[in-house]
Amino acid sequence: PSATPKPAERLAEGLRLHRYGDYAAAREQFTALLAEPSVDLATKLQARYALARAHMAENSYTEVIPVLDALDKDLAENPQAKDQFQNKELFLRAEAQNGLGQPSQAIATYWRFLEVYPWMAEVVQQRIAAAYAALGDHASAAVAYRRAADATTDPVALVSLLENLAQSYNNQAHYTEAVAVYDEILKTAKNPDYRAYIEYQAGESLSAGGDTPGAVTRWRNATTTSPTSKSAYSALIELVNHDVDFDLYQRGYIDLQAEAWTPAQNAFQSYLDNAASTDSRYAQALQGLGQAYLHAENYSAAVETLDRVINGYP
Repeated sequence: PSATPKPAERLAEGLRLHRYGDYAAAREQFTALLAEPSVDLATKLQARYALARAHMAENSYTEVIPVLDALDKDLAENPQAKDQFQNKELFLRAEAQNGLGQPSQAIATYWRFLEVYPWMAEVVQQRIAAAYAALGDHASAAVAYRRAADATTDPVALVSLLENLAQSYNNQAHYTEAVAVYDEILKTAKNPDYRAYIEYQAGESLSAGGDTPGAVTRWRNATTTSPTSKSAYSALIELVNHDVDFDLYQRGYIDLQAEAWTPAQNAFQSYLDNAASTDSRYAQALQGLGQAYLHAENYSAAVETLDRVINGYP
């Protein structure tokens, strides 16, 4: 027969199993430890907190709250034992409340946690914002997203939070504020595809707010910032739907990158019908038309068109 593991050994084994992702086995260790009458208070507190984390790891929210209630009871009965778990458990509780569809309770608990850990604002404020959004309170969500954005020093996290902030403004029909946030993002964003996406989103906000000329400018920006991006194609569709005059060659090129073969054929052919054969982009348009035919599996037209490129523009 093997000796019964000591409480400290059970705790260590449970934590090890948790790290390896075996949450069920980890819970067995923590539960067995808590059932031992001789376990000391410090170890019991650690075991309760670890048990709550193990339940959270598998989104067993209904199991988390009773464990945390027991932890609070232990702390209340032993004031001298107040330690890190007194405050750290608040974050777990708020996460569980969110998971149980209790956003109002979660918001209050998150704020209690922030009173002790104000430097966690970036992480916690965006959770508060999401909880407000779940309640349909987009104004409060916007305030929380702004707090989170102001707290971060990471550029990637910043633009993500600002996107959420802009969406909160859009949800309130505050389109001018949303566009201002998109411009704030453009001051940081470097990637052309992402910049095109933000320009497109700004155009959508301006259009929703009734500023069609402003929207057209932003959609045009998207098509020139990154013509190969999906956002450029989305912006082109908006421009076409609004009957905006647009360069036919550029239209064909964007359609080709978006794998819209028939629109690409139509745009390139229209360009070729109206351009002189000496035009600097004539050969490129002809090649683009051939590629569009090729991808559309119109092989005879592709061969004929690409032969014209080879023979006419060696």
